[in-house]
Amino acid sequence: MQMGFIKAPCTEQVFDALRLPASLRESESLNPVGRDLIHDPAACSALIPHPFHYSDYPDRQLSFYLRGQCFRAWEYVTRPDNLDRVEVSIGDDVDEATCEDVADLLAQAVGLLRDEAAASIPVKLLRKEAPRVRVPRPAAEIIPKLNTLAEHYARLKHFNAEEVAVAALIGVVLLPEEVAPLERHLQEFGWDELVPDVRELVAAALARVHGTAHSTAPGTATPGAA
Repeated sequence: MQMGFIKAPCTEQVFDALRLPASLRESESLNPVGRDLIHDPAACSALIPHPFHYSDYPDRQLSFYLRGQCFRAWEYVTRPDNLDRVEVSIGDDVDEATCEDVADLLAQAVGLLRDEAAASIPVKLLRKEAPRVRVPRPAAEIIPKLNTLAEHYARLKHFNAEEVAVAALIGVVLLPEEVAPLERHLQEFGWDELVPDVRELVAAALARVHGTAHSTAPGTATPGAA
């Protein structure tokens, strides 16, 4: 079997051997049967460039097929701040060996498409990252973060919308698991580590949790103090 990418007519037999999806037959612009197709029979891979679109030109979308899997890619043409490149989306379930094959074979296929050496076209893999799990932080780490909210909270108060910040503090800024340790820290070390506006914000949020009223007016006891 011939090795490497070739540009040759795609027959029904080639279509089936490359394990291309049947849905391609339904697309007038992408169906490769009867047309020249860039493919590597030995690697069971093929490249199908999408038609140029006025909103993307000179960039264009590419579909790269490898052993029955389809990988969506984009060819980006030179910009003043960057060189030509290809970016391809890779699912988080794709193993490293397949990623290496995609990067290597796609560069070869695009090289043939552009009549250039594969080495001249960088291929960037865009892997989908697994969602990060938030881990409860210690109060000493939380308090400096809370103090950065002072300006935002003051702005909301100016527009009488401070309730938005109060409602969002626990669940968005603070994890529910962080509330009790933060309260214990404030009871032990006092509230002076928090700037005044944030002190008011945290007191209001904690009062909501406990279903009680709070006061942060000057001269009153520090919230949470005995």
